[in-house]
Amino acid sequence: MKSNRAALALIALAVLLSVSTVCRMARMLSASASGDTTFAVLAIEFQFLPRMAVCLLAGAALGQAGLVMQRVLRNPLAEPTTIGVSAGAQLAIMSASLFAPSLLLSGKEWLAIAGGLAATGLAFAAASAARFSPLALLLSGLVVGLLCNSVAGILMLFRWQYLGDFFFWSSGSLAQNDWSAISYLLPRVLGCTAALLLLLRPLSAMSLGDDAVRALGLSARSVRLTALAIAVLLSAFVVAAAGMLGFVGLAAPAIARMIGARTFRRQLAMSSVVGGLLLWSADEAVQWAGSLWPGMPTGVATALLGAPLLLLLLRRIPHGPASPDSSLYAYRRTRNPAFVLTGLTIFSIVLLWLALDFGKTADGWVFAHWDDFMSLATWRWPRVLASFFAGGMIALAGSMIQKTTGNTMASPEILGISSGAVLGVLAMYMFFAAPSRSAQIVGSSIGAFLTFVILALLERRRSSSNGGLLLTGIGIGTVFGALVSLLLASGDPRMGVLLPLMTGSTYQVTASQSEAIALLGITGFILSLGCSRWLTIFSLGEPTGLSLGMNLVNVRILLLLLISVLTAAATTVIGPISFVGLTAPHLASLLGCKGTKSELAVSALVGAVVMVAADWLGRSLAFPYQSPAGLLASVVGVGFFLLAAPALKARR
Repeated sequence: MKSNRAALALIALAVLLSVSTVCRMARMLSASASGDTTFAVLAIEFQFLPRMAVCLLAGAALGQAGLVMQRVLRNPLAEPTTIGVSAGAQLAIMSASLFAPSLLLSGKEWLAIAGGLAATGLAFAAASAARFSPLALLLSGLVVGLLCNSVAGILMLFRWQYLGDFFFWSSGSLAQNDWSAISYLLPRVLGCTAALLLLLRPLSAMSLGDDAVRALGLSARSVRLTALAIAVLLSAFVVAAAGMLGFVGLAAPAIARMIGARTFRRQLAMSSVVGGLLLWSADEAVQWAGSLWPGMPTGVATALLGAPLLLLLLRRIPHGPASPDSSLYAYRRTRNPAFVLTGLTIFSIVLLWLALDFGKTADGWVFAHWDDFMSLATWRWPRVLASFFAGGMIALAGSMIQKTTGNTMASPEILGISSGAVLGVLAMYMFFAAPSRSAQIVGSSIGAFLTFVILALLERRRSSSNGGLLLTGIGIGTVFGALVSLLLASGDPRMGVLLPLMTGSTYQVTASQSEAIALLGITGFILSLGCSRWLTIFSLGEPTGLSLGMNLVNVRILLLLLISVLTAAATTVIGPISFVGLTAPHLASLLGCKGTKSELAVSALVGAVVMVAADWLGRSLAFPYQSPAGLLASVVGVGFFLLAAPALKARR
């Protein structure tokens, strides 16, 4: 009965979109001057109808790509952006625009495909250390995507005057002047769909495990790589034709399962239909709202419409109990965690000394003399101290999120807390002409706290739902991120001053602010160690917690409250830094730490070291210019993670 109602809702949506389309075409014809409809007919033929067709084709392609990735990676959070396809395509086109514009003469599609395939190949190479396990592919793809986004952010920060239209394109543009995009997309999407139909049986059997695929006489690894390659091509084709259109690949398969599609064949068909309708409805909303908000990107509207829809339907997902947390790589446990902590502590002290005393000047790299050291330390110490404790708090929050949710892909960004904090700062700039630093901190804290409240309200009845918690966080973060992009694309000059904040800058940190974040960091670390027993029980699985009489809902709310405070405190000083929170716990595992307390301590030290190194390199490498610590932290952390995983795997 519920499936029938959902099907009727989809039919009603399709009818509503059709009526809306007919009404807009009629309005265009009736508005023609002197009764001459020639211009209106041309606009309908070469702009209106091609745009609608691109919506349906691109949405169907993204829906298929998202479904295949979720099936192959066995994770409902997988989508075309997960393995770095969209980010790689974006970086390739941006780099060509800046350094080799002649490559654009042959079209963006080849650059987008090359960038997407290169990013995916790097993700596959990193995941080879874990024999291409689904979790390894998912984590490696997200890490590569973060690397591409960080590099693109650095290029945009220093070459923003040459990338005026890139914000609009990166948010998704479906404007058409002819049928060339349809001619490009149609044969490619049909070819990829035919290839997926040939893989229908092994992909259907993959839900039962790799053994079921082997029972068909096929290699599970070959099927997984082939299916992922098809999904990558679908995503790259869409990026080349229409730009960055996020969230459709995540929402369409989830909604298809919610409305009753059980078999892979039906899910493939329904994901195509839902993806097309979702993108079409978002584009219709953009065109109707053009008079209120001119130039709204379709990708932003897709997130604003799709994320709330996913949140409304999320309660119908049949989530099961949480499974125990598992590490990405099965490294042997360190017999003496104190050895790792001692080594990291010594390394931290040396790095702090270098950050304060060693740097680049007009005369090159030099150590400061004692007289100069004292004066330089006055200027350098606040940002070094803030970087150290902010990185530690973000890493600590990430480790606690992964323990609490039982999902090693969780991070502060996943729960939307960082996006909520940034949105709070943006709101202060919208209501006040020039808000003070204290006002920015208040706005960021309110935004992070409201995000936590929304998350808690949506999840208060879901005591055993890890997947639901992460999906809810992604939905909230997507909505907030879309609002931030919309405000940045509005052209308001007040938004320009926020770019350093959003990239993780420590430029304006004062001594009092650094001391406050140090106090919060120490307090948060002590509280997290006090919660280590709860985190250990969560890592063993929620059935274990229930058998011990733990109130899972209340404990999770308390832990999420601590996580939100840690994230908000760091975000108010150095902006939204989510990469460190994602990878620091994995780097702790790579070092062999498995105990909860030791993993928390090592994760915090790793995050602190990465942030201090990023801040130091950011103000030294391109002297006298400075790069934000948040962006460089992603680059430094990604490089270390991608290199360390295969190396440590080989030592086993």
